[in-house]
Amino acid sequence: MKNLQDGILSMLIVAWTWLAPIQGILISIGLLILADTVLGLWKSKKLKTKITSRGLSSIISKLLLYQTAIITIWMIDKHIIGSVIGIFTEIPFFLTKTVAACISLVELYSMKENLDQIVGRDVWKLIKGLITRSADEIIDIKKRIDEIDTPDTSDGHKD
Repeated sequence: MKNLQDGILSMLIVAWTWLAPIQGILISIGLLILADTVLGLWKSKKLKTKITSRGLSSIISKLLLYQTAIITIWMIDKHIIGSVIGIFTEIPFFLTKTVAACISLVELYSMKENLDQIVGRDVWKLIKGLITRSADEIIDIKKRIDEIDTPDTSDGHKD
């Protein structure tokens, strides 16, 4: 049994080392899925919807599907069409990164939808309002500073 465990561990280490060029992408996608899952559970708790084992098992399916897609695209990118794409861009593994970006956008949008339901309002509108308000306040503060820094050239007497 010990030899089997050592063999499996060795194979996992070799596989993880082989995937070194895309480890960051795989970890990032995994973290996005985890964050989306946490927000989904929070939403379910807030809305008092039932959490089922089928719903939770879809997380595993999504994780495996996304990671497998990225690894497959990376192999195609690296061994088949990477040199052709390299003619047009100097970004290594461009196709892999493009697919990862698309998957990331899907997860981010799902997270936004969950946040919308948790908060009860459109999160983007809230963020936009905060940014606009902050920008207006910064402009107002800058005007006040300019007024303080600008010396009064009048001597206070009327001619």
